[in-house]
Amino acid sequence: MKPEEALAAARERSAAKADVTIPAGGLVVRRSAQPNDEELLQWAVVEPDLEEVRSTRRLGAPVTRTKQLLLRLLGQYHAQVLSVQNRVNVHLALRSSLARDEVRDLRAEVDALRKRLRETEDALGISRAQADELADARAEQRRAEEAAAPEPGAEGPGGGPIDPTDGRTADAQERANAR
Repeated sequence: MKPEEALAAARERSAAKADVTIPAGGLVVRRSAQPNDEELLQWAVVEPDLEEVRSTRRLGAPVTRTKQLLLRLLGQYHAQVLSVQNRVNVHLALRSSLARDEVRDLRAEVDALRKRLRETEDALGISRAQADELADARAEQRRAEEAAAPEPGAEGPGGGPIDPTDGRTADAQERANAR
């Protein structure tokens, strides 16, 4: 068989095998439900079965014995690596659980605030569009006030620092207090 024909032959063999192994409707992957905390913790712990080490080559017994010998010699190293990985995995699983709880609490809080907002709008007789316009106007007013306010520590016309509470320099405040 020529190399140019090998690809076509391999595709034909693969298609023939796929007819037997893949269902007629194709493979359907269903998304599983979100894993619960207990499943996450189970999956977080890495427990390889070191007895399962073997070689599938022809006359693989010597290779299998060599692999098992290496695993026995490196046992302490592998135990340390696995313990570190397990700690990281368990920590991440716990953080995920805490984050999920926090998101659930925040969603409940947002729902409660939305309900309260609707009740307030209904009590005031304001439509949603009107409330949005009022909120946008107030936000714009706040931005304009912040832009006009001097920055803390900025230099005033007399060269002294500006007090952010009233916008005057220390010299101007002293003169005002002396009067």
